[in-house]
Amino acid sequence: MKTAPLSLITALLGALPAMSAVIPVQEDSYTTATTGVITPGAGRASSLTVSRGNLALLRFGAGDFAGLVTPATLGRARLVFYVKSAQKAGDLNVHAVNSEWTETAATAQPSPAYDHTPLATVPAEQLRAGSYITVDVTDLAKLWLETPATDFGIALAGTEAINLQISSKEGAATGHAAWLEIESKPAITDDQVVGGIDATKIGDGTVSNQELAYLHGVVSPLQDQITTINTSLTMVSADSVSKAGDTMTGDLTVKGDVKVGLDGDLFASSSEENLRIVRGKIHHLNDGSMTIMEGKGFTVGAVDERRTKITFTRAFSGMPVITTSLGYPDGNTSLYEDSFKIVSSTTASATLYIDFASPNADYYIYFIAAGPR
Repeated sequence: MKTAPLSLITALLGALPAMSAVIPVQEDSYTTATTGVITPGAGRASSLTVSRGNLALLRFGAGDFAGLVTPATLGRARLVFYVKSAQKAGDLNVHAVNSEWTETAATAQPSPAYDHTPLATVPAEQLRAGSYITVDVTDLAKLWLETPATDFGIALAGTEAINLQISSKEGAATGHAAWLEIESKPAITDDQVVGGIDATKIGDGTVSNQELAYLHGVVSPLQDQITTINTSLTMVSADSVSKAGDTMTGDLTVKGDVKVGLDGDLFASSSEENLRIVRGKIHHLNDGSMTIMEGKGFTVGAVDERRTKITFTRAFSGMPVITTSLGYPDGNTSLYEDSFKIVSSTTASATLYIDFASPNADYYIYFIAAGPR
């Protein structure tokens, strides 16, 4: 395996509390689609072929830097490669390689094993000739740094009828070889905690590199939090916002229609007041017992043989508007409508009383209460 420029990367990563460096590709090759092997000449080709049934292979030796950068101090790792040409469109999957391979073998060698679950997929529309492709491989790089023996590199596998050429390190005259960008997390020590950057220092240009490094160490974690929030906003566009996983609290002003439901196809009701609604259907049996047949947010009980008490689980903050109706299993309501009424109560924000003159009847009570939250 070729030697990486360790001294250069050490200098870059050690210069400030948080820095990035570039690791050039050490080995690159590809397998043939017909035989599935790495031929001796593939490692010397000026470009790496990616088509259905073969792999482009890249190795950077990131595991060699274990100790210089640890999984805990690694902030980000990004694979960057150059698309030299693209004859046929198709998605490109990025995989972790799981077994040994080399570009310098004197005889044909079998294709290395790789994890068939892709680390990422590059859509076909991004794979244009002359374009640089960037893929986040932070988790894989952390694994290499934690266990250098697992660093067998990366495989690029095509899907569908893809056919494109990736520039290799031997093809510098016509393209740009792949590289790995690594960025360390800020590591602020006590001697870097300075008094602060004030308007005077900004005005006269006396802000030191140490102070800038400290400022970077403070701002970067904030940026990580902002990035996390942006990730949780699963969809943001001009006319819709959806947020998954978290509970949104506080007031929310929406200038436009609000849709709810599993498929987002139901309009939310609205009012100039902040209202809530409780509705229910109660079955009163001949023996005086009662059951809730429909509705939630209330309980029901008998005050006496003529009066029904409906208690809202959460009281309205003010007097609700209530409408009720009476029903019978046979559908006849006209006989007893006059003897069915709501009884006024000073505690109507929490409790509703309904009187009926026929206590031993079998009937239904329907009600809707709408009031301030």
